[in-house]
Amino acid sequence: MLRSVSLLTVLTVLGLVAPAMAADWDGDMRDSYPEDWALEDSNPLSVDFGARAWYALGQQRMAVNGNTYTTNDTSYLGELFLKVDDPASGWYGRGVAGYSAVITNAYARPGGAGASNLGHISYYQGDLGYRFLGDGDMFGASGFVGYQYWNDSPDIGGTPGVQDLYYNMLRMGLSAKLNLGDVIELTAEAAVIPAAQLGGRYDDTVMTGSAGAMNGWLYGAAGEVMARAHLPESLTVGIGARAWYLTGQASFSGIKSQEFSTLRYGLLGEVSYKF
Repeated sequence: MLRSVSLLTVLTVLGLVAPAMAADWDGDMRDSYPEDWALEDSNPLSVDFGARAWYALGQQRMAVNGNTYTTNDTSYLGELFLKVDDPASGWYGRGVAGYSAVITNAYARPGGAGASNLGHISYYQGDLGYRFLGDGDMFGASGFVGYQYWNDSPDIGGTPGVQDLYYNMLRMGLSAKLNLGDVIELTAEAAVIPAAQLGGRYDDTVMTGSAGAMNGWLYGAAGEVMARAHLPESLTVGIGARAWYLTGQASFSGIKSQEFSTLRYGLLGEVSYKF
């Protein structure tokens, strides 16, 4: 009995399926997966990697108990950068890291004035951005937020001649890009720095006879403009300018300064590859 029921079931199923199979074999065979089931093509990630040279002028100013401390340096810095962009969603991330190659610094402080070729400047930063206007091809505008570490320590002479100042900075800003045809690209960005933590040491043989501790909270702004030319083989070359500025009050060896400021600005040269 069970065998008869099973045989009847199989014959019934085959009877229902046969017309559909006949339709498939009549002419070209139907695809197993219709085209409308396939995943849609999406824009791949865009990756820019390159190097920059920064010819930068630096200034530091501090006033403590009527005493003035200043530095003015000319520095040559090299940096690497990476940007990963998702054109489909509008999100992107980028990172920059740089270090000084040559520093020529003139300083003046209560203990005297002089010049030095020592010291170091280093920095790294990371930003997360979102394009809220434009398609990112011909034109785009985006907002970003990020973190930056910046150590700006040209030597100031003295005994022991120690300067090691660093800043932990919060960055928030806007950027824009405009393509003029298929070759020229213009970019600009401006950022506010609502909070920057100052730390490190600063030499003062007049007030303390040694390096004094520095700390405090500063604020400032940053900006950058670039003009790039797109070459064959996904290469790009560019020139531009950049500026960073911080100001506020700092505590030096336990004494509150009347003012403190640091500025670095200069010209950029860039070579990058896109893939």
